[in-house]
Amino acid sequence: MSKGVAFDASALFALIQGEEEASVLQPLLKGAVMSAVNVAESLTGLQRLQIAMEEGLLLIADLVETICPFDAEQAKAVAQLYSQVKDKGLSLGDRACN
Repeated sequence: MSKGVAFDASALFALIQGEEEASVLQPLLKGAVMSAVNVAESLTGLQRLQIAMEEGLLLIADLVETICPFDAEQAKAVAQLYSQVKDKGLSLGDRACN
């Protein structure tokens, strides 16, 4: 896996929508990685913004250098995190951010 910064869906949306936080994220794009779970979460959110699946995939590919697969071992680790962080309101995508 790349040694880049792991982006989650909220980071991706900040970049796509040109939010204030994007200026902090821009320098981190070189080597950016994203979990396949976060890609799915991002694609779902982009559909809510009326962005077609193929266009969403292109947007993500333009911003994220590596999409990391999500395997059974990672699924177990993410599920185990739930009991530790359930009071923090973290989504599946938040917990799956590599």
